[in-house]
Formats: sequence, structure tokens, C-alpha cells
Amino acid sequence: MGFTRSVPTLLTICTGVASVILLSLSLRELPVGTGYAVWTGIGAAGTAALGIAVFGESAAPMRIGCIALILASIIGLKLISKN
Repeated sequence: MGFTRSVPTLLTICTGVASVILLSLSLRELPVGTGYAVWTGIGAAGTAALGIAVFGESAAPMRIGCIALILASIIGLKLISKN
């Protein structure tokens, strides 16, 4: 059906625009590869966490472990990136 309700549609558009703006700001300090990896990693981990918290998706230990690995990779990329 697509975007049929105005409030969720507006929220989706606003958060999408804010995400791209924040990515462009972060690329002032980070290399493009690192910035994009961090951006997509946060999106993937955040979506998985939201699915667990809001939609009752599985919180199996392996799933939580994989989310933790994504977050550890994000932190590692930031720590080794030259400013």
C-alpha cells in the first residue's frame, strides 16, 4: 500500500533527511568508506534492536551477539580512522 498515513510518512521523510545530513556532517571528519560503514552499521543494528524492542522479534543470544559485533566494528573503525 505504501505511505497511506500522513504522520508516519512525515516522520519517515524527516528522519531520512536528517540521517543523510548527519552522514554528510560526519564525512567532514571521517574517510568516506569509514563514514558509510558506520552509517549503514548503525542503521542495521538500530533496525534489529527496534525489531526486538518494538515488534517482539527474536532476542536469541546469537542475534544479540551479531548486533554487538556490528557495534564493535563501528567503534573499531572509528578508533583506527585518522582524523
